[in-house]
Amino acid sequence: MWNASRSAERGPTPGRRESSAMSRETGSGYALRALSKEDDRLRSNQNPSRLRRDVNALACSMPNGLSATDHSRHDSDIPSAGRKMIDSWSWPRFFRNAVIIAVLTGVGSWIVVESVLPNVFPKRFGVVVEGELYRSGRLTPAATRKVVQENGIRTIVDFGGFDKDPVGNDRAQRTADALGVRRIILPLEGDSTGDPNRYLEALRIIEDPDSGPVLMHCAAGSERTGCAVALYRMIEQDWPLDRAIDEATRYDHDPADNPQVRRMIETWRPEIERALRDGGAIDVSSPSDE
Repeated sequence: MWNASRSAERGPTPGRRESSAMSRETGSGYALRALSKEDDRLRSNQNPSRLRRDVNALACSMPNGLSATDHSRHDSDIPSAGRKMIDSWSWPRFFRNAVIIAVLTGVGSWIVVESVLPNVFPKRFGVVVEGELYRSGRLTPAATRKVVQENGIRTIVDFGGFDKDPVGNDRAQRTADALGVRRIILPLEGDSTGDPNRYLEALRIIEDPDSGPVLMHCAAGSERTGCAVALYRMIEQDWPLDRAIDEATRYDHDPADNPQVRRMIETWRPEIERALRDGGAIDVSSPSDE
């Protein structure tokens, strides 16, 4: 009796406690640990079909209805999705998609360059004399409205910016009429050559206080407009020729590609200046030798 009571007071020995704990470790905890070990072993075999079969068989013996899908995913979940993506990939499809993307990107860029930017940034727009004289290339209706409203333009001198675009010319005229702006067309050749009286008339318009501020433009805004601005700089502001040509190059005039601008100025500037001072027109049959 005494031994039994002393044993009861001390409780079970360590060996008995371990044995008792192991005996109590039943149910889902033991099964889950066994499943994890078996799963690790099967994964090392690198056999997916055998892995599914053995893991599912082991899961059937698990208590509390715990299934194999609660422990780990079947390889039919994310792995199969990945395999489908890999199986569907091919070089022809890749290149086809790349071409489509390139075309769409190119079309989008063309739309931006041709349709959006010209409305926001007037083509080769520049200030010659603030509040008096401005220059540009051919403008869209939206750009014309922007330039006119921001600078108070009252007269537009067009050196032939729409000579090959009658529809665009009609649109430009309607835009000017809607804005209450006088539009004067003085056509010249694209390389700046033509009747020097056109340049003379442009300078007379600029001198007329009732006409300003004036906007001069051609198609590109570099050759005919560049020549007109150079003549204005030389006649009205006493600029030397080289300085006037240098300014023209900043608006994309290339003297090597188009030497006609310099020749036009050298040939006709004296006659234009004389006619501007004395009145009358220029006799184009006999340019000055000065």
